[in-house]
Order: sequence, then C-alpha cells, then structure tokens
Amino acid sequence: MVKKEEKKEGMVRDLIEKKKRGEITSKEAYQEIYRRGLQHGKYSSQITGLVMLVGGILCFITLIAKITDLPMLEPLTQLPAISFPPIIRYSAVVFILLSVIVMFHTTFLRAKKGGCGWKGESETIMLVTDGAYGVVRHPAHLCFGVILLSFTLILSEGVPFTILPVIGNILFFAASYYSGIEEEELNILKWGDEYRRYMKEVPRFNFILGIWRWTRRKRK
Repeated sequence: MVKKEEKKEGMVRDLIEKKKRGEITSKEAYQEIYRRGLQHGKYSSQITGLVMLVGGILCFITLIAKITDLPMLEPLTQLPAISFPPIIRYSAVVFILLSVIVMFHTTFLRAKKGGCGWKGESETIMLVTDGAYGVVRHPAHLCFGVILLSFTLILSEGVPFTILPVIGNILFFAASYYSGIEEEELNILKWGDEYRRYMKEVPRFNFILGIWRWTRRKRK
C-alpha cells in the first residue's frame, strides 16, 4: 500500500536566502511563488468567496430595494428596523478611516518587506510580522469586515437596518474568518514552524487580545 505523500513545509526558504544574497529579483520571486503553486488564490475556496458575496448583498439589499423601487423588493423595506444614535454613526466613520489607514499600512509592509515588491505585494516570501501584523494575523480581513459593518451603520439613518444586514455582516465576518484559516494553511507550507510560532504569539482576529500581547512584548 502506497503512503500518501505529505505536503512539504518551508517551501520558500531557498527563495528567502536567494533574495537576501541578491540572486533573484522581487519579480522573479513573485513568479516563482506562482510556479510553485503557493499563491493565495489556489488556497481560497469558491464557497468562502460566495458566502462573502451573499453577505455583502444582504447588507445592502434594502438600499437596492429603495433605489430601484422594484415591487418584488418592496417588502424588504417594511421589515422591523434598528435605530442607532448619531454617536454610533459618527463612530462608524472613524472606524472606516482607521480601517483604510491600516489596509494601506499592511499593503506597504507587504510590498517593502515581503520580498516580491509592489506588483506581488499580496504574495510574499518573507513573513511580515511588523505593524498591524504584530497585533492580528489577518488585519486586512478584519478591516474589510469593519468597513462593511460601518457602512451599514452609517446608512441606517436613511436605509433601515433590518435583520438582513445583521445576517449579512455575520456571514461576511464568518467567511472572512474562515478565509484566514485557509490562508494559514498556505502560510504553514511557506514558512513551517516559523509561522506556527507566529500563530502562538499573535491572535487571528482578536485585536484586543492582540494589543495586550503586543504591549507585553514591547515591555520585555
């Protein structure tokens, strides 16, 4: 009986060494990631993307119903709605701005320290643990969820915040969380035990716990 071949780990270690010695360019490292089948798209399931899409649609289906005035969507505007005080909506604007800043920040970190340059900023050979990546393992995933939730809260003054955006946000966050798990499977293949140690130090999405741990590390 033939044993099933185990997946290798640390599959970018040689690329890291070559990059440090200047033997390959960022573009070549980016191309090699795809040649080895280590790109993110290969480890992202279609179901995860579909759930995100459905969640996003549910978040704004009431807005679509109000804009289009389609008779078939009109009942959606009559569902019981939740009312939020102005301070909640103003806070949502702040959260959107902070999330956008964090997303630009993480993009910059991946481009500058990931080893594949600006063109390949989403496909890295170096494990980036600085900045927001020292607080949570998937800051971009978390920011997308925060932005979606914040937009639905801001729009709630003119667009009823019903059970539909509640379900939509839950689905989107759940799919984002699972997308992070899928990404971690890829990252373990790329960096092996180095990434496992990082997983023990930095939480996946819990930014409160992440800030506490980050603060403790800085004090040492």
